[in-house]
Amino acid sequence: MLQSGAPFSVTDSGAGTAFLGPGLTPLTLGGQLAAGGSLAAGLTGGGIHSRVDNGYLNPANFATAPPLSAALGGDGVVTVFGNLGRNIYRGPRQQNWDFSLIKNFKITERITAQFRMEFFNLFNHPQYVANDVINNATLQFNKPVFADASGNVVTPNAAGQLVGATQILSATPAPGSNYGRTTDIRENGFRQIQYALKIIF
Repeated sequence: MLQSGAPFSVTDSGAGTAFLGPGLTPLTLGGQLAAGGSLAAGLTGGGIHSRVDNGYLNPANFATAPPLSAALGGDGVVTVFGNLGRNIYRGPRQQNWDFSLIKNFKITERITAQFRMEFFNLFNHPQYVANDVINNATLQFNKPVFADASGNVVTPNAAGQLVGATQILSATPAPGSNYGRTTDIRENGFRQIQYALKIIF
């Protein structure tokens, strides 16, 4: 069996708050590409083992979802949806080879003994759990720096409001230790060998 990896999405837990309200945003909302970023740049390079160890995703390629513009009633803090679609990346591929040897021994005209030796996952390829990548693909950011339309930094006033803020000037990705990584291997996915003797009459 040769199978491509399961698709997964990069999500932003802070996206869409202008429409859903802070704290109510589900983790199914797509993230945002950073300025100059691309879908291809969001993936790390190297072989499958390197990517499993070090992560499938490049955090620097993503940014926070942009704030809702003042013209649409935004306050510079609430956000719109990110520009990343669903299932744009795929997790670790699966490769599984099964093999069997069968030998029949004629005992009499009516009775045959059959010996079987069966290998499951013959080459012992690891079977990574794709859901682990999916669950670790939500990126958190350090506290963003807001700015007005001219690029001047806006800080909260005495009431804690960001008056005049129309954009996020910068936001440093703060991925968790398992961001974009798969850390689990499918249970019973290792190579298994079994022997069987069957009497046919």
